[in-house]
Amino acid sequence: ASGRLGGRLHPEVLRGIARRREALAARAARLSPRALTRETVRVRRDLDAVSARLDRAYAERISGARARFDALDRLHGSLGYEQTLARGFAVVRTEGQVVTDRATAGAAPVLEVQFRDGKVLAVPTSAPPRKPRRRQEPPEQGSLL
Repeated sequence: ASGRLGGRLHPEVLRGIARRREALAARAARLSPRALTRETVRVRRDLDAVSARLDRAYAERISGARARFDALDRLHGSLGYEQTLARGFAVVRTEGQVVTDRATAGAAPVLEVQFRDGKVLAVPTSAPPRKPRRRQEPPEQGSLL
């Protein structure tokens, strides 16, 4: 094939092809399975080191995100109304709506009062709560002498 091409190609081109063929042969001679195996082992070792660093970085990132999430979850729990109930307050509702003022409570037929340990129903009255009556002390008897 090269004889047929030789007649059509310029001799300088043929010399360039011959030089490149020789360079390729020289490089091919340097290639050996042992050298390729050594390079493969080195690249594998580098890859394992990078993989280990990525694993550590990922674990640290997940750990930090978990800590931030747990802190936010604790904050969220402390802001809920259940924590307010645990401190001794109550939530008053009528017909499923939270009651926030006296007028709404007075106009409601029934109130639901939620404490930390459960709910009770209450009927509002417009009369103020009665003060407990004081027990009358008998009049002090004076001295007859």
